[in-house]
Amino acid sequence: MLAGERALEELEVVSVPGALPGDGLALEQALARLPLEQRETVVLHAVEGLTFREIGAVTATRVWTVASRYRLGIQRLRRLLQ
Repeated sequence: MLAGERALEELEVVSVPGALPGDGLALEQALARLPLEQRETVVLHAVEGLTFREIGAVTATRVWTVASRYRLGIQRLRRLLQ
């Protein structure tokens, strides 16, 4: 594993403001508004616990693309849940 890949694997799951235990419906609606690739990546990483490398293997996508989709998806979720 290269140093850059190791850094990606060690990223924490980013918390999303507004995603409180009683706020599942708001989060579900916000997830539904994400582009498919971002939603898929966020769910596979944050919910299913797959690493970026594993997501890349499942989706036939480069690990840096997976990381970018995750970052953009989390940013969009934050905006939608404000």
